[in-house]
Amino acid sequence: MAGNQQVGDATIELGVGQNPQQHAMLWRGTAESAVDLHPWGTSYFHTVAYGTDGEVQVGLGISEWFGNRPVLWRGSADTMVDLTPEGFLGGEAYAAAGGQQVGFANYFGSAHAILWRGSAEDFVDLNPGLADQFGSQAFGTNGFHQVGTVGSRSHRPWAAVWSGTPESYHDLHQYLPAAYQEQGGESYARGIDAEGNIIGYAYGAPDFRPHAVLWKPVPEPGTLVGLGALLAFLASRKRGRR
Repeated sequence: MAGNQQVGDATIELGVGQNPQQHAMLWRGTAESAVDLHPWGTSYFHTVAYGTDGEVQVGLGISEWFGNRPVLWRGSADTMVDLTPEGFLGGEAYAAAGGQQVGFANYFGSAHAILWRGSAEDFVDLNPGLADQFGSQAFGTNGFHQVGTVGSRSHRPWAAVWSGTPESYHDLHQYLPAAYQEQGGESYARGIDAEGNIIGYAYGAPDFRPHAVLWKPVPEPGTLVGLGALLAFLASRKRGRR
């Protein structure tokens, strides 16, 4: 949700003997304002919108020919474009803000976090390419920084933040308490606001159940530090009721 827009999907019944379809939808506060974003008459049989910045909508389109594709709309079905970068094989787009869209695209069997700026041609592969790293995804952006996860052969997915380039990758998992650093610990950064506050969740010992996490930029004397490769974050855990 952003501005006066809300996005998601709806089940569309096609008639007797036909399977229902999931269609990406755009609303502006009421059921009557609904706009069906699904491109009728194409190879796409399922679409869903995951995010909007109030101007564009992003999500997933499943094509009977090409499989899962990251897609973008500009308010109507006929504006849908495929964001899959050249050399990649599909993916999904999760969020949009400030002219940026983020998600992932598949590269030879590995998910790579991707930053787009409106088209398949204008993209940045955020995958950090670490020695033992095998995949990454970006789930949120504030128009300046991108957040998501990076996994490796030595650990499960860990929360991460970028500043528009793969070199700017910064590990957020390291700031979690010791219980989350044990074998099997994992974390996910799902969103970031204009002030740089990052929300997500993490699994850690002893129960390995999900706990909400907030990472906050740490102010230094005389200045408020932004996000970057050398910066520290505070991780605060909010336990849910049991």
